[in-house]
Amino acid sequence: MEALDSVVQYCRRVVNGDELAGQCIKLAAARSLAEIEGRGPVTWDAEELERVAAFVGTLTLHKFGGVPAVLHPWQLHLVGALLARKTADKELATHFLCLEIGKGNAKSSTAAMVALYLLATAEHSVELYSLATKREQAKRIIDTAASFALNCPGLTEEEDGDVQVRHNLLRQKRTRSTLETIASSVRTADGLEGRLYIADECGRYTDDVLGKMAIAKGKPTAVGHGSQLLMVTTPGQDRSNPYYRKRDTWEQELKMGKLRQETVVLLYGIDDEDDPFDESVWPKGNPMIPVGVMKTEALRVVADDHRETLEGRSEFTREICCRYDDRDAAFVDLAFWDRCETAFDPLEVSKGRRVVAGADLSKSHDLTAVVMAVMDDDQNIYVWGHAWTCEYDLDVRQRTGNMPFREWHEKGILTICEGDTIDLGAVERYLREWAGLVDLWKIKVDPVSGVADQLELWKKNGLPLEGHPQTRAFMSPPLQKLNTMIRSAGTKHPQIKHDGWPVLRKCIQNVRVVYDSFGNPSSEKDKTAGRIDALIACQMAISGAMDILREPRSAYEDSAMI
Repeated sequence: MEALDSVVQYCRRVVNGDELAGQCIKLAAARSLAEIEGRGPVTWDAEELERVAAFVGTLTLHKFGGVPAVLHPWQLHLVGALLARKTADKELATHFLCLEIGKGNAKSSTAAMVALYLLATAEHSVELYSLATKREQAKRIIDTAASFALNCPGLTEEEDGDVQVRHNLLRQKRTRSTLETIASSVRTADGLEGRLYIADECGRYTDDVLGKMAIAKGKPTAVGHGSQLLMVTTPGQDRSNPYYRKRDTWEQELKMGKLRQETVVLLYGIDDEDDPFDESVWPKGNPMIPVGVMKTEALRVVADDHRETLEGRSEFTREICCRYDDRDAAFVDLAFWDRCETAFDPLEVSKGRRVVAGADLSKSHDLTAVVMAVMDDDQNIYVWGHAWTCEYDLDVRQRTGNMPFREWHEKGILTICEGDTIDLGAVERYLREWAGLVDLWKIKVDPVSGVADQLELWKKNGLPLEGHPQTRAFMSPPLQKLNTMIRSAGTKHPQIKHDGWPVLRKCIQNVRVVYDSFGNPSSEKDKTAGRIDALIACQMAISGAMDILREPRSAYEDSAMI
């Protein structure tokens, strides 16, 4: 069959490197090839894919002068993965399909074509739904499908066809099938038994679409025979939403070869090592470039408009190159942070100076971090540190916390404690070791943390603990100070110097900052893209360093003066 042959050729070009693609698309193409070639429990229905391609060929693109619609090879791959993958008993194999792709690659139009095909060819009553954060946004799919229908001879009732076009609704008269909208913020999905749910721009949802639409296997009436969820999006700015938690798990399973049969993930986008402003990599996130629909010249203009600012660079990386960039929502420009990296000996810079520590402590399967800080005579601050976690559910926490714990442990920059809790004794030994090497003046800790008993014991045993509540009043000033010092790297010598500790850098990437009515920033743990504990510890250490300016060393504290 011509359509399936096109998919095979496309997948082979991707796998062989003849067509530029990112790692995840290469893995997805290899998986599809194996299925098509009969190497697994899933096969592809060539006749079904041919029917979809033939139907789309009857549509016209009204925004492009009425030229005939066509499914390009990457679109045929998408449609085939959704509608042509079949189990041994000829049932649909795909229940979830996740498509991430650069802006302007016709993802909504493709979804509308699929929905209209299912509506027009339905042999019994089916329900099709377009989801979005608001009904107006969800209506984009409906409007696009309606436009396709109205411009297709013989499809609508005006052309003696079966499809009726109504406000916010398309209906097939013969089977009473419907295509309609629903907002993702609905309280419940009770009563919905959709054949297909299209979650448009789900990367921007604040709701648990997977849960609310009950497309999980636990609800037979929803999953049943042939029910599917098609998620289409460009990467959103907030990765703390439920979609990303699921999507990130699927990405890891794809890379490990453990993706469940019912799930397909097509994650277009540049790879981590790619420069988003290198136009040679743009096709990785924009498959419409190789087929000539999207023009490199046009993207070049967009790139020039976005490269000058942090916000612009991040937006271009996310929406055009289709790679989530932690910097787009970060409080600081990581390029400035990287310029602050300095080779230094903590013992050397601490000679004759007070050293402070910030400790963000946790006894459970979380992350504990200690950051040390010392200020030199020019009020530059040097920081370094260490972190601890435990073995409990570590692989899952690596994904959800956006932290490569095992890699860091192998490098000696993080300790993985045995069991399901963090060994606070190891943290105490670390602090005591430094107390024996430098003048450890203060250790800032949260007095209302879940380890209050342990802190009381440390204090009795001589560690110089000082309470530092993790409230906006206490945490906002050092956060602002830290940002100011990091930004100094953009105009002069940086005022903060670090040793390149990856744990702290990752926490800075992960943080999301909100502001109160007076413009005071605070780092919000519940809105982060991952763990931020090392940053919290750094803020507390910076607060301690600011105390040094407020409480200068007495001459009598210097043994040389006695």
